Amino acid sequence: MSAPDPDDAGAAAPLPIDAQLAIDDGLPRIYEGRMPGPWRPESGRVSLIHAFFVIPFKVARFHDHIGTGQSYRAKYPFGTFGLTSHFTGRLGARLVEGDPVRINTQLLGFDAKRLWFMHLLRAGDDPLPVATMEMLTINVHQMERRSTSFPPEILARLAEIRAAHECCPQPPQAGRALGRLGPD
Repeated sequence: MSAPDPDDAGAAAPLPIDAQLAIDDGLPRIYEGRMPGPWRPESGRVSLIHAFFVIPFKVARFHDHIGTGQSYRAKYPFGTFGLTSHFTGRLGARLVEGDPVRINTQLLGFDAKRLWFMHLLRAGDDPLPVATMEMLTINVHQMERRSTSFPPEILARLAEIRAAHECCPQPPQAGRALGRLGPD
């Protein structure tokens, strides 16, 4: 099976970078809401391990933002698959069920087939993340079951987003081994 024509208007194109999501200190906000429960002991304090469950459920919005979300999978026989992920939590950070939280995402790097990004979960107006989730994903052709390059329009969008994120320093939680990933 060959990939559909990239010029086919059957799937919605992503909006301009800053049209979809609120921006906090240069990074898109993919989620803003309240810390969900019922993961709390009698103290009402939420364990950081439970904060890690909040982030993955919000990843789809970032993929929609960069163009590899639902419309991408409808247009192409491709999808992104996780190669590795790393979670960190800030010692002494406190979350209580119902606390306001937000998740910002930074595109740290990419190449023809891979994406490297980090989600930062923040509590209220605290500028320091309570928890982070760093991910390295790869683009896979679902029918051929092998990695494949992103279409040119996705690579162009990734370059645009990465350039917009250059204003933000790489989070100290980001792994150094992954730090060599960059465009070909």
